[in-house]
Amino acid sequence: MRAMKLLIVALAFLFMPFPARAATQVYCMPLATLVQGLTEMGEAPVGAGTIAGQETRIVLFASEEKRTWTLAGVDQSGKACVLSFGTGWNASIPITPAESK
Repeated sequence: MRAMKLLIVALAFLFMPFPARAATQVYCMPLATLVQGLTEMGEAPVGAGTIAGQETRIVLFASEEKRTWTLAGVDQSGKACVLSFGTGWNASIPITPAESK
């Protein structure tokens, strides 16, 4: 449940309008291509959901072993765009009250 709350908070920040986001390179490809590439890198889907009021799905991929993660948006046509990625993934880390503010 905590992981889901963390994901919701992360997604809320991700979709806030930031002027710098327009300059950021976004990588898009067919979902199957993204899944294949992330699988080869050791990542697997760990969660997904639909953005409220939209038909875009968000998929979170992660690797416990390599401690990496990738967040992708997938439209109805199956085009997937990498929205963010990083390191330090830990699905079982507790969120302290100071971190949840």
